[in-house]
Amino acid sequence: MDKKGLSPGTSGAKRGPKAKQNHPPLMSGLFALGSSNLSSSSSSSSSSSSKIGVKRENPSSVPPLIVKKPKSISRGSSGASEHWEDRVIEVELYELYQCVVEADERNSDSRVNALLCGAVKQLKASPAKIDPLLYLTLIYLAKTRPLIFCTEPVVEAFCSLLKREAGSSFKSNKPSNLLSVLSANLLLAAYHDENSWPNTFVKVFVEDSLADRVWVDNDACKGFVDNIHTAFNTKLPPKHLLSQDLASIAAGVKGAVESPASSSPNHPTNADESMDENSSSSLVNEIKERLGDEILVLPRYTHQQDFVADYVSELINDQLNRRQVPSEISRNLLKLMISTIGVAKVRNIVAQRLEMWLQNPKLTRPAQDLLLALCLNCNEDDSDVISFLVKMRLKTKPVINHFVFCIKELINQRDENLAVVLRNAIQNELSATRGSNNMQLISVVFQTAPDKATVTLGKIFQEQLLKEDCLRSLRALLREIVRVLRHDYIVFSLFVATLTEDIPKYLDYDPSDFVLRERYLFSIADMVTLTIFVSISPSIKESLSKTEKKDSLKSFQLQVSEIERLFVKWMQYVVPRCFKVERNEFLRCLNRGLLLETWEQYYNKDNWPPENERNFVFRLSTEVPLQEDTLIRLLNMGLSKEHPLTPQEAIELSDSLIKRAASVLESDYSSSGLVIKNEEVFKLLLKSTTYRIPENISLPIGYEPPSMAISDWYWKVWSQLLIITAHNPNEFGKMSWDVYPTLSLLIEMCITNHFEYPPPTRHGEDLKSRELQITALEKQQILLFESHLAAASTKIQINETNSLLLSKLITFEPFGAPRKPPSSFIDQLKSLNLGLRLGHLLCQSRNPDFLLEIIQRQQKQSLTMQNMSGWSPPSMPWLNELVEMNSENFSMLPVQCLCEFVLGQISDEEASAHQPESKLSEKVKKKDRKKKFWKMIIYLQSVLKTSAKAMKELIEYFMKRLCFQQSAFRILASKALSLMLTPVPENIESVESLTKKNTVDIWLIETLPSLNNFDFVKSSVCQCLRSAILVETNPTTVCNYVKFLSEYADEDIAEVTLGLSNLIIDRLIIMRYLTQENLKNTFLSSSLKIFNRYLKHIRAVGNENCNSKDHILVEWNENETLVLNVLIVHAMMVLLTFGPAYENEDDYETMLETWFCEPPPKAFLVDTKEEALMIPDWLKLKLVKTPSARLVDSALRDIDPSQLLLFIQSFGLPVSSMEKLLSQLDVICEIDPESVKSLIVDEKFMRQLVEVQFMRGVKSGYTFAELIGLENVCKG
Repeated sequence: MDKKGLSPGTSGAKRGPKAKQNHPPLMSGLFALGSSNLSSSSSSSSSSSSKIGVKRENPSSVPPLIVKKPKSISRGSSGASEHWEDRVIEVELYELYQCVVEADERNSDSRVNALLCGAVKQLKASPAKIDPLLYLTLIYLAKTRPLIFCTEPVVEAFCSLLKREAGSSFKSNKPSNLLSVLSANLLLAAYHDENSWPNTFVKVFVEDSLADRVWVDNDACKGFVDNIHTAFNTKLPPKHLLSQDLASIAAGVKGAVESPASSSPNHPTNADESMDENSSSSLVNEIKERLGDEILVLPRYTHQQDFVADYVSELINDQLNRRQVPSEISRNLLKLMISTIGVAKVRNIVAQRLEMWLQNPKLTRPAQDLLLALCLNCNEDDSDVISFLVKMRLKTKPVINHFVFCIKELINQRDENLAVVLRNAIQNELSATRGSNNMQLISVVFQTAPDKATVTLGKIFQEQLLKEDCLRSLRALLREIVRVLRHDYIVFSLFVATLTEDIPKYLDYDPSDFVLRERYLFSIADMVTLTIFVSISPSIKESLSKTEKKDSLKSFQLQVSEIERLFVKWMQYVVPRCFKVERNEFLRCLNRGLLLETWEQYYNKDNWPPENERNFVFRLSTEVPLQEDTLIRLLNMGLSKEHPLTPQEAIELSDSLIKRAASVLESDYSSSGLVIKNEEVFKLLLKSTTYRIPENISLPIGYEPPSMAISDWYWKVWSQLLIITAHNPNEFGKMSWDVYPTLSLLIEMCITNHFEYPPPTRHGEDLKSRELQITALEKQQILLFESHLAAASTKIQINETNSLLLSKLITFEPFGAPRKPPSSFIDQLKSLNLGLRLGHLLCQSRNPDFLLEIIQRQQKQSLTMQNMSGWSPPSMPWLNELVEMNSENFSMLPVQCLCEFVLGQISDEEASAHQPESKLSEKVKKKDRKKKFWKMIIYLQSVLKTSAKAMKELIEYFMKRLCFQQSAFRILASKALSLMLTPVPENIESVESLTKKNTVDIWLIETLPSLNNFDFVKSSVCQCLRSAILVETNPTTVCNYVKFLSEYADEDIAEVTLGLSNLIIDRLIIMRYLTQENLKNTFLSSSLKIFNRYLKHIRAVGNENCNSKDHILVEWNENETLVLNVLIVHAMMVLLTFGPAYENEDDYETMLETWFCEPPPKAFLVDTKEEALMIPDWLKLKLVKTPSARLVDSALRDIDPSQLLLFIQSFGLPVSSMEKLLSQLDVICEIDPESVKSLIVDEKFMRQLVEVQFMRGVKSGYTFAELIGLENVCKG
């Protein structure tokens, strides 16, 4: 009979072409593999093995075996119904291989099937004692000819070895697992490369799973079992999560099989079991060696899923229905359900009964494993299964804990599972019969995936809010969820973001339904505000009472501001698109969501928050920052025609939010709740104030209406812009100060705390007259404009008495001249400045420095208004008030402000010293003010020591005033510097007493260079003193300045030298005092040091930049050339005329040798290189007047008669110099008397002059005397 191929589900695949096969290696290898372990247990096996071995060594010496005739196979029906036992052919074991091969070679499939069935029959004859020759032959055939095992009869035969005998009972001998192991591995080897396996395998697997589990849990059959498992698509739990007796399902170890409680004659003893295990181990080793260790686990039942699902579910249902008590089922059935839980029908069956099994103490452990397996295999289509899980009511704590763990695993399997679990849990919680584990499930969901859970919760709430009467229950549910989660895991801003998304399209709703619209809009707003309230955690409440560690509070505030932004975004985009909202509804909803309504609206639903916490919760929820995006969206909605919100309403909303956010300010002003960076905010706010002409009004052709704004809105917006600027000076300070004059005026009012128009700092700008002009023109424009409007509508003649717009409109010119604020606005501004501390914030700004600019502008105004004679520094009462308000913390004010206050206080003290005695109250105030003044001095002195930046600002501020033309400024600045650089004694009476002791030579020469950060300010000090020596009128002070410059002017030595040269050449009167005995030595030595250092500097760096008009090229005989400023050259020569300094004669000699050497240097023009006059006549005259013969000789070199005659007529010439002049004149007279005589204009005067010189003791000039007719001169 031909062998039939097995179709999927019933038979294996058809064989391919046969190849020539060799005989199995049944020589010595046979004994090594089987006889050693099995000979002791089976004498017949040993006998057979011996016979085979003898036969192969010497076949002729062995008597012939009696060979049984093959049994004939009945030729009945060849279909699947024909039993395999009816077609067996039994042969001797040593002939089995040869017979099978020969039959296979002849393509006799029926004989091959019969021989293999016969082998199975022989195996069943002695199940506990398998002949090694038999199983080795079968193994070799399965490896070399696997397709011969893939026929229906063979599969049926070998599967019979996997089944429990029909006649055996549970109390019969325990079946040996050797046959099962052999059969399973033979079938595995045969079907290893087949993609479709017979359904029979599933059936025997299920049968053994429900029975003794002889081979299902056996490690030797793991490869076969694992491939059968693919039929169920089951994901088995990890072995460490399973109970001990079920771990074999996933771990692949031999599992415990249900057995009777005690041993009996019908049950094998421990010795028998040990022998059985040894035999099994030996067999497994043989199989692994012959078939290999690598076993692929692939899907084998891809096309039989329907059969598997129906078969398994029907069988399990049948098993369950047989039980009289549903909770009393076998453990093996639970294990089978674990293996087949990948089948959707099985999951549905299990989910409906699992709660009952979990409550049974006998089944708790396997039922828990079944629960875990169920959770690991659920997918998005198992909504009903998950619903059953959620509804389970568990009682014992261990089971509940395991249940929670399994739900966590369920969520981790697929993203879709989370939504299904959470949705079912919430629906169950909202139902009348809610379970006790709902909140625990919800907690697990959020702990597992906080972001995904939050998004899902938002979507669920969004859907529920479309239903009627759900708001109160949802409010309670949200509070309970937050309480259970302890304010962790739930992302509140993400929840609101999901809640305010577009309504999903799958939800059926009517946008025009008024009831639905109102309910949904206000429910969303209510849930948004509730989210803010419930997000207040205990740590946030605790942080309010602490001065430090307020990170949680800041995070909460930022979170609330983000929630507000999301809500406004929803109102801007989603609400108009999904609903037709009326204006009142829209505005009311906005106010509700932004916490701008009365508090009753937020707790009237369920009386939550409780009364004792309401004020705290509301205050904490409203004192939050305002995001820039929120503000821009509100203003855009007000200007948009698509939104039912007017610009006026948008301004009111922005006003409330801006003021509310401005109150969120740290005590140290380190952070603000109003951070704005986009200039668009300014434009939107101002644009919102403009007056819009009604659309139905047509104006006359050619008439251009004026740009007007509604006055109330206009000034309200200016206050908002003022608050924004105060909190964001770096972004908008310069623009507000320079571009918006009205805003600049308001800033100045807040800083000076003087709310009047014009402010005291702007008295010189004539703002009142300008305001009158603007107001008159504005009135005319408004009346004309209103007349045109009335002509197009009411036809009424408009004048000032009946005008409606005159009091409501104002010219819209935000960039124009500053306008006078209404008195009502001034009052509001006062309260704003006090409540929001705007003045303090503006004073703190350094970019721009508003306070410093106000001070400097007022100084300039005062200088132009005051006469130069009798001038006194301007009084700044507002500055005194500002400093008074910050007397406890001077660091809040800029250093320059404090410096100006110091100058004012010094001036006031000097003025009060000459005033009569004041009243007692004034004395007390004066004493208190003086105490604060000295406190400030001590503060500024500490700043000098600790802060290099502040030190530079302070020193520069006073040093620059040393350069002022007005001596009063210079004196005040010098006294202030003296105070700054002198330690304040404990008992100080007045500024004057302290400054007298600390003169300029002490604080400048000694104290200032000793400061730690002196190098940081040295350059700027030298720069200021370089200018100060040109304006200072006190010779002693100038001398000290020059001395300081000689010591520390290194970097800008060229500029210092030029300044000193200007002093020497131009300031003749001050030079006269500087060269007197008390100052001469110091001044000359310092000046010589500066000039010599300058010459070294020029020689080192050269002359890169020079002005040819002011510079000359000086050339010495040593081929040295320098390009020098001619003023500096003349100053050096003039300085030499004062003689050497006692302290520094070397510098004098060096300078003298430089300019009056032999031969003398020559000067040339820089551009044309023509020789220039180095020593002009005025300088020669100065040289001639010196007592130095070297200088006089240099001056008289190349001098002409006219110059000689001019010089001798000069006053103040020493006798020695006059002698040289007259001597040289005598020489000229002897050579050319006529030319000299022609130059004399008044001989009489000249004779008198010569007589006087002779009387002074001059010993020359006699030739010249004779020339002019002085006959009575005695030549002796």
